[in-house]
Amino acid sequence: MAGQRSEYDVVHEFIERLAGEVLHPKQIDSLAHAVIGAVHAEVASIHAIARAAARERNVSEKHSIKQVDRLLANSKVDAVEVMQHVAPILLAEHAQIAVAVEWIEFASEGHSTIAASMMRKDGSAIPLFWMTMGGKKLEKRRAQYEARIRGLLRLAVSEHVEVTVLGERALGSQKRARFGLPLRDTTLSTPGRRDRMLLILVFARIFVAVGASGNGRELDGLLRAGAETRRRTRSLFRRGREYLASVACAATRDVERTCLALWSEHDATDRIDVVL
Repeated sequence: MAGQRSEYDVVHEFIERLAGEVLHPKQIDSLAHAVIGAVHAEVASIHAIARAAARERNVSEKHSIKQVDRLLANSKVDAVEVMQHVAPILLAEHAQIAVAVEWIEFASEGHSTIAASMMRKDGSAIPLFWMTMGGKKLEKRRAQYEARIRGLLRLAVSEHVEVTVLGERALGSQKRARFGLPLRDTTLSTPGRRDRMLLILVFARIFVAVGASGNGRELDGLLRAGAETRRRTRSLFRRGREYLASVACAATRDVERTCLALWSEHDATDRIDVVL
């Protein structure tokens, strides 16, 4: 059918509408490519994401790996700058939020990531800001980075939003990271590469959450089989993936209006079954 778009096209427009003011067109192309890979990959490694993206887009695996690697190496893609634009959009419809500020340690590379994540009632979270540091002097500067994260959060939240900060909690393992896919099998040589990998995972997580939040809507009916109409037996992450697969076969509504409306109305009691 004329006018049908691939899931890459939908993800591309989704990213363009969220972050088009801070990312150049080629950066959006590369990020959309990597996000599609992250949605379909099982772990957050360069090769796993690139291979999944190549399969979904029917492109060369070799080219896909190079494209993801170049994105991770591109210092002009600043995760903080991107999220300074995206976070206010995600928070705009909330009257109250709880935010966890926590440290995540990646001992094998000597990296420490501080993240501020919006918590949901089920204990899962969506990262809003994060920064990764390395080096022996970090311990003396932790308070400085914590203050910066809080400052970014203050600037992103409207005056009418009531914010509860749950406090810094040192995490002993990257397995509990808030970014969706497991990072335990991933080696990232520099803090900048890690922050850009986390940016890919956050966009994938947001997009999957949008697809998963279709409960009670037309797109949710498309994903439910007859005997399941009264029981929710599928994980939201799987349903999100199924939604993406269905995009190629169904007309897509305006991405900005639909996605952001679904996000703001997402049922906080739902669960996304991914490794945290």
